[in-house]
Amino acid sequence: MPEQESLLLVLPHPLKPLRHTAGTCISTVVSASGIAAWPELVAALLQCLHSDTTHVLDGGLNSLYKVCAGGLFLPQSPPS
Repeated sequence: MPEQESLLLVLPHPLKPLRHTAGTCISTVVSASGIAAWPELVAALLQCLHSDTTHVLDGGLNSLYKVCAGGLFLPQSPPS
């Protein structure tokens, strides 16, 4: 989706409030549709985490934290 791709482009933004807002939006999208619906996200976060640039690393860590804090990387158990 173009909206999801736009969020990934904001992760390395020099302004912290924009990076952190993107992280919140990413967490919301993953919460609504699941991590499997956005396979590019994991690769994009890993790319941020391997960066030597502080604000890029911050954008990736912040997003990863928000997704993990919501338990969104945990496998969903099938309905009983």
